[in-house]
Amino acid sequence: MRRKIYLSAISIIICTIKMNAAVITVNPAGGANYTSLSSAISAALSGDTIMLSGTITGEGVAGEGIIINKNISIFGVSPSTSIIQAAASQNTANRRVITVYANRTVLLKNLTIRHGKTATSGYPQQWGGGILNYGILTVDNCIIRNNNANSSGGGIYNDSYYQVGANGNLTVTNSTVCNNVGADYGSGICSGYFTTVMKLTNVTVFGNTGSSAIALDRSANTYITNCTVANNGSSGIWTYAGGNTLYMKNTIVADNASTDFVLLSGAAVVESHNIVESSSGYTFTGSGTITGQQTYLDLDNVLLDNGSLFETPTLALYASSVAIDAGTSSGMNGVVPIPCKDQRGYMSATTRDIGAFEYDAALNVPGSITVSAHPSPVVACSGSPAVFSISSNAESFQWRKNGNPIRGATSSVLTINSPGVTDAATYDCVLSKSCAVMLSNTATLTLDNAPPAFDVATLPDIVVSCGSAVSAPTATDNCSGSITGITSDPTNFSTPGIYAINWTYSDANGNNSYQTQNVFVEDTIAPVPQLSSLPQITADCYVTLNAPLANDNCAGTLSAITNDPVTYMVPGTYQVNWIYSDGNGNSFTQVQAVLITDAIAPVPDVNSLPLISSSCSVSLVPPTATDNCSGLVMASTSDPTTFSVPGNYTVTWTYNDGNGNTSTQTQQVEVTDNIAPVADVASLPQITADCSVQVAAPSATDNCAGSVIATTSDPQYYNSPGSYIINWVYDDGHGNQSGQSQNIVITDNQAPVPVVSSLPDIHASCGYMALAPQSMDNCAGTVNAHTADPVVFGTTGTYQIEWIYSDGNGNSVSQTQNVIITDQIAPVPDLHTLPAVSAICNVTLTPPGASDNCNGNIIATSSDPISYTEPGQYNVTWIYEDASGNSVSQNQTVIITGLDLSVSQNGNTLVSGATSVSYQWLNCSAGFSLVPGQNTATFSPAVSGDYAVRISNGICADTSACYSVIVTSSEYGYLNNSTSFAFYPNPSSGIVNADLTAFNKILKLSLLNHLGEEVKEWNHLKGGRHSLDLGELASGLYHVRIITEEKVLSDRIIIQ
Repeated sequence: MRRKIYLSAISIIICTIKMNAAVITVNPAGGANYTSLSSAISAALSGDTIMLSGTITGEGVAGEGIIINKNISIFGVSPSTSIIQAAASQNTANRRVITVYANRTVLLKNLTIRHGKTATSGYPQQWGGGILNYGILTVDNCIIRNNNANSSGGGIYNDSYYQVGANGNLTVTNSTVCNNVGADYGSGICSGYFTTVMKLTNVTVFGNTGSSAIALDRSANTYITNCTVANNGSSGIWTYAGGNTLYMKNTIVADNASTDFVLLSGAAVVESHNIVESSSGYTFTGSGTITGQQTYLDLDNVLLDNGSLFETPTLALYASSVAIDAGTSSGMNGVVPIPCKDQRGYMSATTRDIGAFEYDAALNVPGSITVSAHPSPVVACSGSPAVFSISSNAESFQWRKNGNPIRGATSSVLTINSPGVTDAATYDCVLSKSCAVMLSNTATLTLDNAPPAFDVATLPDIVVSCGSAVSAPTATDNCSGSITGITSDPTNFSTPGIYAINWTYSDANGNNSYQTQNVFVEDTIAPVPQLSSLPQITADCYVTLNAPLANDNCAGTLSAITNDPVTYMVPGTYQVNWIYSDGNGNSFTQVQAVLITDAIAPVPDVNSLPLISSSCSVSLVPPTATDNCSGLVMASTSDPTTFSVPGNYTVTWTYNDGNGNTSTQTQQVEVTDNIAPVADVASLPQITADCSVQVAAPSATDNCAGSVIATTSDPQYYNSPGSYIINWVYDDGHGNQSGQSQNIVITDNQAPVPVVSSLPDIHASCGYMALAPQSMDNCAGTVNAHTADPVVFGTTGTYQIEWIYSDGNGNSVSQTQNVIITDQIAPVPDLHTLPAVSAICNVTLTPPGASDNCNGNIIATSSDPISYTEPGQYNVTWIYEDASGNSVSQNQTVIITGLDLSVSQNGNTLVSGATSVSYQWLNCSAGFSLVPGQNTATFSPAVSGDYAVRISNGICADTSACYSVIVTSSEYGYLNNSTSFAFYPNPSSGIVNADLTAFNKILKLSLLNHLGEEVKEWNHLKGGRHSLDLGELASGLYHVRIITEEKVLSDRIIIQ
């Protein structure tokens, strides 16, 4: 749950006025020195102070608005009551609100600056929707809102470039910059070119749109301390070039619509203890700085006063916010000290929070404040002033009522003129001195809390008769004098009884006293009838009596009541006892006689009832008679009144008036039926139908039976073409019959109707089988088409199918359909993955195959070689392409291995490791010359030297490395196996490094190809490392021979 502090803030207005300075008052409603702010500025001298009350609208010149070209201060009562606006509503003005000229020191305090709008072109005409500052401007406890700049600085533009001698020095404290619009830079505040200096302390920047909320455009140093920059429509803070330094401490920059902090270039940043949700161009690493998601912050998303006396709204912190106690409360932010109070004027009880809002702030940190006399309670009558005072060394005072600040009550004395009931409250004073704040003791204002005193201590009981009124008593009040009692109870009574009247005496201060008075109302007189004797009532058959009346002194006119009936409808003599009662125990009784008579029987309305004759059936309606008392009398009878069987009947009717008087009449009834049913249609129409018909039975009308449905022994359903007759019979159930015949014709002459009126072209690939379309036939139902044309297509092309729909009854129709066969499907390789091919010496590949939906078998082609004779691993890409240009590829690995060139040495004997090959031993020392007769796997040379074996399998041949053999009679000596030399890299692409550090001197180093031919030589080399350039040699295997003064050695290298 969010926690907010709704306490008053401290209004600290320290204004030092020179002895010869003037205070000028402005109120557009009158009662001040001026009604125009511009006029007051024009009349002011340097150092004067202007006090503004009310709202100033549209003053100044077009474009620049109100021009301040003097060293002055403009104070308001509060931002809500002291307003300077360029127009009555936003975005309608033709000027900004205020322009401060160069070399002018100006203070704006306790004001709202709003509804400014700059020009659409030109610089600086487009800058500063609310304020354009060229001078030295301080803005304190102000709201800058709802201004529009067509370029930069929607709320404020601070500039030192476009006016000669401009200072561009801006200080904003304890203020809110909100809901301004700036199209280019700084929708809230823009500090412009070169030498400008800006200091923002305890400032909330919120809801500004169009560009970054705060822009530093090639400005000088900027100091942002304990500020909150949040919920703006673009970035929060944007800074660019100029070699400036931004000092930022205890500041929140978060929850803005785009990147919260943007550093383009050139500016240095000195920062610590900030919350920055996102940044670009600079990474925040300062001590105590928090970066990342705004959810860490828990800001309120609406501006509220949050207890601020200054009325500059803030964004409150939730109790879970990481900003709480995360700031620093000591030191400086560059040249700006950390404030001891937040934007609302509240002190930090412990560690300073980050931002302009201090959570759990304190209102009682006395410090150096002393109070010699606290305010005392006051009791006053309405209309007399009430005065509270306090004696203290405080520098500023703010009186509060029930904990709420009293606007304008900022001196040590609070005077309340003519206090009323609503002024009765608890009062205290918030005292401020430097960074100290203290709350005085409370004092109560009581408004005359003594109630009026009764003039008679106890009101006497009053005894009255009905209709008498009671007079109000009085009391005497110490402030209001004589007070007449008032009551919500009745004071005039019409009913006897005991009543209590509650009298209230109220004075002008809301004090009340109360008294109760008893009233006894008596009634002892009975009602008096209006007629001294009631007349007898005589009536035939029926009467309802009206109650007689009487007069009563309390109840007024009364109607009599009775426990006897008042309505009589039976002949006889009756007596009614009427009682008059006033409800208070007084009554009077009168008697009234009633006589009811009836001796006449009912008289039939028709002298003789007529004969009733009807066909089939009849239901009689009872006749009526008229009685002198009962009125209309309905006859009754014990005979039947409904007859449905032909015959003659007599009915006796009786009339009874209910009073013992009766009369009778008889009536004759005759019922007949001899008429056959009559067909409803004189001649039944022939029924002609396609395919089938279910014939509905016709009907006839009978005079007795009503509607008669015909019956027949013939079929009523037909589904074969032909002509038929149905014989219908109508029977009324009374022996009367009639008949009709009807012709039926069944036909079929309609061809089927295709379901699709025009068959669409079919676009398909090879192998497509066309599906037969359908039609609907009136007789056969769904009919599938058939055709003599092919319906399966294996090659590309355009074809036409003629489809025929036949219903089986000789009716048919046809449609044509185009089939376009195209090939868009690539061949499918016969093998999902081609196997790797491994061979010794060489191989020629067989192209693989694939299957194609149109062209059948496809043989692959390749742009890679398919024959390989050199050892190595190769990749061949095969392409399968059909006649329509659809293709797919596969890769195949080819591995060529050489012959087994291993040679084992046992003493002077060399043995080849290869099998199933031919052998020829070579003398490496003699230019790889053949050793005659040495063509077996084993060779024991007779002369010391280097020897190799050349082997062949009939397909390819290769030569082994040279091996040194020492024979006692050899002319050369050989190195032992411990001597090392190396050639690297091996294989090589051209440059080979020779490590010959084991030798002191090399007579000759030579390179021989596979034929034993010397292709490269180096003479008289020193031992060590050498780089050999073999780049001009063809790729292949080469033998290296090393000849020293003592030995001959050999090795192999491969050139790629």
